[in-house]
Amino acid sequence: MDFVTWFLVSGLIALVIGYFLSGPNNLPPGPRPLPLLGNTRDLQDGSPHLLFYQWAKKYGNVMRIYYGTKMMIVLSGYKVIHDCLVKKSQIFANRPPLYINNTVTGINGVSQLRVGRRMVEQRKFVYNCLREVGRLGKIDLERKIFEEIEVMVCWLIFLQVMFHVFDELKEKPFDPHGVISKAVANTLSNICFGFRFEYDDPRFLKLLGTVPADGSVVLTADLLQHLPMLRFLPKYRDMLKAVFVMADNFIGVIRDEIDEHVKRFKPENEACDIIDAFLLEMHRAEVNGDKDSSFSRKQMEWFVGDLFIGGSASPTFQLVWTLVLLVANPEVYKRVENEIDDVIGSARPPKASDRSKMPYTEATILEVLRYSSPAPLAIPHCTTEEVKVEGYTIPANTVVTPNLFSIDRDPKTWKHPFEFYPGHFLDEDGSFHRPEAFLPFSAGTRVCPGEALAKLEIFIFLTSLLQRYHFRLPEGAPPLDTRHGETSNYVRLPRDLVAVKRT
Repeated sequence: MDFVTWFLVSGLIALVIGYFLSGPNNLPPGPRPLPLLGNTRDLQDGSPHLLFYQWAKKYGNVMRIYYGTKMMIVLSGYKVIHDCLVKKSQIFANRPPLYINNTVTGINGVSQLRVGRRMVEQRKFVYNCLREVGRLGKIDLERKIFEEIEVMVCWLIFLQVMFHVFDELKEKPFDPHGVISKAVANTLSNICFGFRFEYDDPRFLKLLGTVPADGSVVLTADLLQHLPMLRFLPKYRDMLKAVFVMADNFIGVIRDEIDEHVKRFKPENEACDIIDAFLLEMHRAEVNGDKDSSFSRKQMEWFVGDLFIGGSASPTFQLVWTLVLLVANPEVYKRVENEIDDVIGSARPPKASDRSKMPYTEATILEVLRYSSPAPLAIPHCTTEEVKVEGYTIPANTVVTPNLFSIDRDPKTWKHPFEFYPGHFLDEDGSFHRPEAFLPFSAGTRVCPGEALAKLEIFIFLTSLLQRYHFRLPEGAPPLDTRHGETSNYVRLPRDLVAVKRT
């Protein structure tokens, strides 16, 4: 190597090192980054929440990592996350630019909006729409869920009849995710569009194509969100192409439904779904001459899309997890069935008011949510100004990611953090008790506005299914292993269960 080449290489290395060391002297500690690559090499297995959980033991609950040369702060533990998202919510309320989200949606989904009037208006609007836990004009959520359950039950009965005729009374397994995802998504269809789809409707299948079977897809895309340059590599290029195709199909269906609503919209009529309500807000802004209103056609498309995906993916994921964990834990399963029989019986459908009388079922539902960690990393936040956290300085406009998985596995809060144990949500008397250190839907200014809706969906769907059917593994199937470890990735959920009609 000649002197000039040596000088240039040395200078580049010095610049990179200087970049990493620049900023306030009391930045949080973290794993040593590589020049240019940062900590990217360690983050490629698709399980950053597990890696952050391990790193926090060494570097603390406020930690600095690098995606390439881009610094991110990772928060761990209930106290730190609660202090930042709740007590200092305005400072941590912003959203950073994320490549996939911004490229696909143009930052129009309600979960992605940056701090400002648009965020305030859109969040207020979604809360108003979902007030009273899913009632919007003529949309009665409980009734719509029961209608969807009837369709799902007919589907199961059809399977049983078909198996009886063609397979000599042998019960056959089915994929619980397939039918549950359609039933849950149709509940959102009623809220967003005012009607339900037939399960084989091509438009419905396009919508379902954007609802992941688990959270691993989101985690796999995490690197590309922060490092757009990766899109030139084959692995990420192919993934990005698939995302664009799904997004085009998805938003195309929503645009068509909006067009139909626009044709028949009359401001004097009662809003029967989300699109009607949004069109009414657009009309009011136009009448009032409010040119800065956030209620626009483009905003509506991804507002509806955001609500549909968020309201479908999480309840589906949790319901499948619940069935699997009940099958894997027969003692818990039996107690839930007994409570359903005692409180609801078999003569009537479940009601939302039953939840307060069913502490063990409610505890089991929340324990599934804790144990499965469907969203282990909250959507990244961004600081609006420089702030001190645990004595460290976090600069303004810094990406901050709360590791909610660290709360779900904290031995200070949970007696058996790596076991499925509904007792975590029961007191000594067997009454329902929710620990303060439980934030499955995040917290503060950016808390998920659909939390109440998701809980109601899960409770009614689950109790209705367990009231009518007992689920088990197919004959000869090996026992389920649903154990989590401190370094294990997502447990791969089985795709085969058998539904046996309860007598």
